[in-house]
Amino acid sequence: GEAAAALPYAPWQAEALQVLGDLKKGAGKNDEAVVALEDAAFKAVASKRDDLAAVAALGAAEAAAGKGDDPAARHWLGLGAALADRKGDAPLRVRRLEAAGVVAAARGEFTDAAALHGEALAEAALVFVPDNVALWKNEQLLASSFAKAGAWAAAVPHYERALALKRTVSGDEHPDIASIFSSLGSCY
Repeated sequence: GEAAAALPYAPWQAEALQVLGDLKKGAGKNDEAVVALEDAAFKAVASKRDDLAAVAALGAAEAAAGKGDDPAARHWLGLGAALADRKGDAPLRVRRLEAAGVVAAARGEFTDAAALHGEALAEAALVFVPDNVALWKNEQLLASSFAKAGAWAAAVPHYERALALKRTVSGDEHPDIASIFSSLGSCY
C-alpha cells in the first residue's frame, strides 16, 4: 500500500491499489483487501476514472461480503453499480453482476445469487472470446451459487464447463483445477 501511495500520479496509485486489493482478496485477506480497494476507489474517483473506480468499488463489495460486513458490501456494491452503469460498457456490466451475485450469496440469498451469476455468464458469453478467463470465472460462480442453493444437478454442467475452460486457459497443473474437481465432486 505504501509503495502504491508513493507513485507520482493518482491514476497509477489507484491502479496499484486495485491490483493490491484484488491480490489480498484472492488470498482471503478480506480486511486488508477492503482497505486497499476503498483507497483505490477514492483515488480513481478523484482521477475521474469511473471504470477503475467501479472495478475497485465492486471488489470492495466482494471483500466486505467475504468478511461478513453486509452494510459495507451493500454500500460498495451500490457505488460500484452506479459507476459501472454510468460508464456503460459491457465488461463492467458483467463485473457488476458478478459482484452483486457474490454479495447476495454472502447474505444467504442463493437463488438470487444464481440468477445474477447466470445473467453475468450470459453477458460474458456475448462480450468475451470463447476461451476468455472471464467465462471460466462466470461458470464457476454460477456453479457455486447453484451448489450453495442445493441445486447440485444444475451446478454440475457449469463446473464441467468451468473445468474445460480453465484447462484450456491455464493447463492441467493450475491449482484452480483441483478446486473445481473438489467442487464438482461435492455435487455427487
